[in-house]
Amino acid sequence: WRPISRSGWSRARTWRAGR
Repeated sequence: WRPISRSGWSRARTWRAGR
């Protein structure tokens, strides 16, 4: 997994926190 765009990062951090 790699945040290429800030928009994607914002959404990725959501599921990442769930982990």
